[in-house]
Amino acid sequence: MPRLRSIIRVLIAGAAGGLVGYFIGVFLDGWQHELTVAGFALGALSEMWHITKQRRWFIVGLLAVLYVVSYIQGGIIALLAALAATALTFILSAVIVRHLYPGGEWEALMHHLRLALGMTRGFMIVEDAKIVVPKDKKGPLMGPHELIVKPMNALVLERGKQQTRIVGPSRLKTDPFEYPKKSIPLGRQQIRLDIPHVLSSDCIPVTVTLCASYGIDLPDAVVLGKEDWDEDTHAVVLQNILLHTPDWTRQTQSAIEAAARVEFHKMNLDQLLDPSQYAAMQKSIETTAHAAATAWNVKVTSVMIENVQPPVEIKAARTSMRVAMASGEIHKQRAAATHDALMTLADAYNHAKENGMSEDDINRFLLREVLETMFKDPGNKIMLSPELNSLLQSLRP
Repeated sequence: MPRLRSIIRVLIAGAAGGLVGYFIGVFLDGWQHELTVAGFALGALSEMWHITKQRRWFIVGLLAVLYVVSYIQGGIIALLAALAATALTFILSAVIVRHLYPGGEWEALMHHLRLALGMTRGFMIVEDAKIVVPKDKKGPLMGPHELIVKPMNALVLERGKQQTRIVGPSRLKTDPFEYPKKSIPLGRQQIRLDIPHVLSSDCIPVTVTLCASYGIDLPDAVVLGKEDWDEDTHAVVLQNILLHTPDWTRQTQSAIEAAARVEFHKMNLDQLLDPSQYAAMQKSIETTAHAAATAWNVKVTSVMIENVQPPVEIKAARTSMRVAMASGEIHKQRAAATHDALMTLADAYNHAKENGMSEDDINRFLLREVLETMFKDPGNKIMLSPELNSLLQSLRP
């Protein structure tokens, strides 16, 4: 019934187009038959386009109408000229887009012809681990399609109840009823890990921030599409990952985190807060994580320690300790200065006694020096009166 309704709609639209063409012919006083046929064809083709949502058949039907008009108006020569012009245009379009097809220009022309005749259901392009062409996807994209898998991508294809193949960066044609099931990123992935409660060797928990990069262990030339994808070697790697470690990204992150915890436990808090230690630690974490990840065909390429943060209480205690140490150092310096001053006074006292100064002269000298120092200090803001100044002069020996 749905197909019958579609046929009726096409016929009604064609009849409406034929009536419009006939009245146009009457208005022009000629070509009623030709315009009626053309109107019927355009109406029917427009409705077919509206129903099927495929422009291909509308254009093919329009070409057929133009061929009929060429034959009616110019005979067999005009028809052959129209066919030749169409063929040359088709060949030119195939040559222009030949890089989208595998093989040379002749293979590109055959692919282009199959695409035009509906033997292939258009292009399917995989990029950034997703299907970007066609954009409007409704249900599985059943083959055959002209499939282009961009660099750093792979695609799992299925048909019915079975997986048919895993393809990497390449251009190929999918089989009938073959459809994409899962896309896999092949490029290096970069992550930022915040790892809480990492214990140092002195059992102090810290929060560690790491930046790491990892990816599936395939040759770079294959990942970039510079070398051909081999289903016997490269596809096997992805097959093992899908079968044994489907959540390989999370498992790799766990391996990096475990390696970091082991490495950080070798150092005390002072060493963990010393950036000069990070280069050796990063290399050790990368080596340990890579050795673990190779079990599921993944390689860890770099690890960088971005930040190490102890708990707030530990930071406050360390700050207080540094303040206390600085305060103690100040007191020690003051005590040393006082000791040096007293020793200097003792030496000066002995020297004065040896030179015949009495105790009273020494005391008066010291008192005068202390008072003059106090009065000369601008911070004390003491002004000497004439009487006090003469008193100080009397203290001189």
